[in-house]
Amino acid sequence: MAFETHTVMPGFRLHLKTTRQFKTTCVRVFLTRNLDKHTTAAALLPHILRRGTRSHPTMTKISRHLENLYGTAVGTDISKVGEWQILSFAADVPNERHLPTKLPILERALEFLSELIFSPAGDGGFVQEYVRTEKDNIRNFLASLPENRASYALKRLIELMCEGEPYARYEYGDIDVLERIRPPGLFRFYNTLCRRVPIDIYVLGDIQPDHVLRSVETIFKHPRARRPGGNGLLTPVVKKAPRMPRTSTEHADVAQGRLVMGYRSSVGFRSRDSHALAVAAAVLGGFAHSKLFRVVREKASLAYSVGTHMLRSKGMMIAYAGVEAGNEARAQKLIEGQVSQLASGRITARELNSTKSSILDDLAAITDSPGKEVDFHFIHLLHGQHSPYGEPSEIARKVSALTKQDLASAARKLKLDTVFVLTKAPST
Repeated sequence: MAFETHTVMPGFRLHLKTTRQFKTTCVRVFLTRNLDKHTTAAALLPHILRRGTRSHPTMTKISRHLENLYGTAVGTDISKVGEWQILSFAADVPNERHLPTKLPILERALEFLSELIFSPAGDGGFVQEYVRTEKDNIRNFLASLPENRASYALKRLIELMCEGEPYARYEYGDIDVLERIRPPGLFRFYNTLCRRVPIDIYVLGDIQPDHVLRSVETIFKHPRARRPGGNGLLTPVVKKAPRMPRTSTEHADVAQGRLVMGYRSSVGFRSRDSHALAVAAAVLGGFAHSKLFRVVREKASLAYSVGTHMLRSKGMMIAYAGVEAGNEARAQKLIEGQVSQLASGRITARELNSTKSSILDDLAAITDSPGKEVDFHFIHLLHGQHSPYGEPSEIARKVSALTKQDLASAARKLKLDTVFVLTKAPST
């Protein structure tokens, strides 16, 4: 059964799916906005809102309330997809059929999520201590990024490769912007964001759809939830690579360097070649049986980690390798050679079949996790792919039908755009 979508009000959609597969009900609320100069401010909001609501103004009181909802688990998150920043609010609610109570637990959880998002603790503004603490937390997180070489190198590659595009912005923002944020301005921004960005609510579980729809229509009538029509979201930018790839090198006190290579393809999320390119990238570096793992890591012994992943919204493929400092050029040459082999159709039956089998297993596992199923549907919905085109079963059908010629044709569209190297400083 696919998700049923209902428009609660302009810019506010509810997606429902009934299943008795799980003993909990999965509730997700997504607020989607464009990546822009306010990205840092938006990144603060879920963390501040999680600290307290009007009725439960401290985390202790929130915890006590959730215990009364039979251990309902609540969380918040920030992510980015394409040119969008997504503020996520989640609740995993024990199903009432399995509880010794007649209380409407799901309805109470929806009420709490609505209050968490639209009725924060504070008198006409955020609690200043919460703003100060969460600014400190994000500041510390951003300052510590260089210590995680893999995350830092990917962040720097994206900044260089996508310069001038919204996608270049990091989802948690920028320390310099963070220092200029003050509680009054942040609260004004929050009020504007709530009224303007599109909201999607997902409820998946053993539910009565009509009852959930009526509950959401009543519970989410907060004035801050009212919004104009149209979502105002940007279309993801899919560009061609420059004629000559760019290389940037940074030095740090590291024994193991990091090589990250960004390829562009001009193949967008909804392109006919999108699935073929994703499978081609997986043949190259998606699994332990892939080309890069066997050639760069096992045969050449150059990398302690190596692989690829696709950024389908951008039509970009990222190849990465963790190598001993000084071996980055050798690893880059081997990776480029394997990309060329892929484009020329030098794909063995074992590589093709093992990769397709692994992907099909991953797709089948999506429906075993309510959170993964919601995320999967939402990402496809954001890109305009409605059921059945964004269903795991439909994508599995397309993947199964792909040939090595399809993969090679898609791989020929990959062009190296930017190379980022993080390595040890040369000795003096």
